Amino acid sequence: MREALRNRNVSLLMAARLVSSSGDWLYVVALSIAIYKYSNGNSFLVGMLWIVRLIPMLLLSPFGGALADRIGHARAMIFADVGRGLLVIVLAIGLNASTWAIIYPLAFLITSQSAVFRPASIALIPNVVSKKEDLLAANAVVMQAESLAMILGCFAGGAIAGTGAITQLLWVEAVTYGFSAISIRLIRTRSSSAKGEEHSEPSDLASARQSGWKATFQIIRQRPVLLFSLAIMTMPELAQGALFVWMVTYAEHTIHIGNAGVGYMYGALGAGELVGGLIASRLSESVRLDSLLAGSITVGGICLALFPVWPVAGAALTIIGLIGLAEVLQYAAQETLLQQSVPDSILGRVSGTMDAYFFNMVLVGNAVSGPLAGVVGLTQAIIIMGIIVVLASAASWWYYKVQTSRAPRPEMLARVPALANLPEAVREWAVRRMMKEEFPAGTVVVRQGDVGDRFYVIASGTADIEVANEGVQGRSQLHPGDFFGEIALLHNVPRTATVRAHDRLTVFSLEQSDFFELRDRAADVHESLLEAANARLQNDANLKLALTART
Repeated sequence: MREALRNRNVSLLMAARLVSSSGDWLYVVALSIAIYKYSNGNSFLVGMLWIVRLIPMLLLSPFGGALADRIGHARAMIFADVGRGLLVIVLAIGLNASTWAIIYPLAFLITSQSAVFRPASIALIPNVVSKKEDLLAANAVVMQAESLAMILGCFAGGAIAGTGAITQLLWVEAVTYGFSAISIRLIRTRSSSAKGEEHSEPSDLASARQSGWKATFQIIRQRPVLLFSLAIMTMPELAQGALFVWMVTYAEHTIHIGNAGVGYMYGALGAGELVGGLIASRLSESVRLDSLLAGSITVGGICLALFPVWPVAGAALTIIGLIGLAEVLQYAAQETLLQQSVPDSILGRVSGTMDAYFFNMVLVGNAVSGPLAGVVGLTQAIIIMGIIVVLASAASWWYYKVQTSRAPRPEMLARVPALANLPEAVREWAVRRMMKEEFPAGTVVVRQGDVGDRFYVIASGTADIEVANEGVQGRSQLHPGDFFGEIALLHNVPRTATVRAHDRLTVFSLEQSDFFELRDRAADVHESLLEAANARLQNDANLKLALTART
């Protein structure tokens, strides 16, 4: 954690998220109290505020992420903060007993800006850390800021709004957005092409940047770890939505601590999240993130199932704290996996799309909580939900392992001579970025003379290398663990040979931009790849000479 906070950019981002998120909670508390006051205590209209705020996150997050990718992640966050600040000022000036209904359209517009801010923030983190190995710690630090913001924002908002100073609270909120924008403006992001090189964008990434959900889901589908993340987090998100509803009834009717007990539970949840962030920031950089994700979800599910077993306040608050701890580990692992797996150019769009899916699952949990508790009872409903989370986690983990049984692992990349000297964390990053591709026997994977945009490692099957020279072809063969495609990328030349699937071929490919980042991260890797490429070029030249002599 200290290492992450020593990074000026991470500290600025943490400050921005802390203050901006505190402003969000101030605004929620202020508007909830204003609606309750001006509507003569109509709880339904207070609930409508939450629905109005949820809709933009459900519908607009993918588009907000795409906008952030297009204009730049830091710039998008600044625009969102400025936009939210101006809208809050309008609300502060115009809000009174006769105009309070303007809260709903303005709340929609303000949250629409948040649908840009959140995916942009997630996408910005890889460009502010000093090393890719610091991603988990940086995500944990930012999540701690979010948890602290919830505690501070709710406490301060309730204390100030309780005095009737709702307008003043809105002005404070506008200032928090301004502070956040200034903090982000001071961040210096590292260039994705540190050496000043310009690399063309692969066609599928360009398509994802320009197209809608279909192209984005295609990118997710090509990366097993992202499909695993979506699958394994489905039930925890649904359970979270249900728990938010059940906590109110449980506090009132089961452990008998009244409405104040809901606040205590949220406080325990926030405290657990702070501890979880501290643990995540101290985890070794070599921790397996997929294992951390599955393990934290399993622990959270077990805690949820145990939550109603001891119906006393102390036990309930302790277990809620443990659920908060597990949630932060879960989100830190998921966001780090996302950042490792997706190129920066589409990270905002993919993050926004996954966020929209998760928000939908929370909404489903809200919807099913009442009917489920009504059918089996509150205690049984909570236990059943916890058991389902654990079982779904186990099933997702098993399916993921089956699907990736032949995928390159960090230790497999260590057997590739050119990648043998990479640090474990860098090989882990490279594996996350690889996409699985399958080719039937006889299919051309790359064709001699074409432009190169990928680097390939063979997982299973064999491939024929065909080098044509004046109408005569020479052949050699590649086997599992071999790689190809580096020559065109390193020397900026067309493909020097055709590679054809000899039998059913499974490969894992690395996009051009990721390949160059891998190359640039270690000088010895660069030299090893150059040696391998030059050796193959020499072999191709010798083969062409032999073919020429034969003719």
